[in-house]
Amino acid sequence: MKISIAGAAVAGLVGAAVALVVAASGLARFGDPPASVQWLADATIYIDSNGQGGCVITTIPQTLPASKHGKVEWSIVDHCGVTAGNDVEVKFKSKDPLDPTCNKKGRKGIKCKVDSNSAYGSYPYTVIAGAYSEDPDLEIAQ
Repeated sequence: MKISIAGAAVAGLVGAAVALVVAASGLARFGDPPASVQWLADATIYIDSNGQGGCVITTIPQTLPASKHGKVEWSIVDHCGVTAGNDVEVKFKSKDPLDPTCNKKGRKGIKCKVDSNSAYGSYPYTVIAGAYSEDPDLEIAQ
C-alpha cells in the first residue's frame, strides 16, 4: 500500500512539473494561431443518382468552416458518372476568399489556400458538375 501511495504522489508531482514546463515554454497558447500554422478545412462533394435518370450533388458539410491561415480541400465522390467528361467546379457567388491563382476545377479533388486578406464571414459558392449544381457556404471564422 505504501508503494501505491508513493507512486501516485510521484506521478502527481511529475504531471505538475510537465504542466509548468509547457506553460512556461509557450506551448500552451490561446487565441489566434501564428500565420505559419496551416489549417485544413475539408469537405466532400458527393454526386449521386437521383433515381430518375439524373444526378444530385450534396456537399458535406453544407457550411465549411475555414481559417484565414489555412487551406480548403474538396474531395469529389462521383457515383453518377458526371466526372467522366466534366470537371467539378467551385465558383463563388460574389467575392472569392481563396487564392486567385488556385484552379478551382477537378475530377478527384480541389485544394486551395485561403487568401489571408479575405474578411471574416460567409462566402456562398456553387458546386457545378455538368448540368448539376448545389449552393453551400464557406465560412471564414475568427
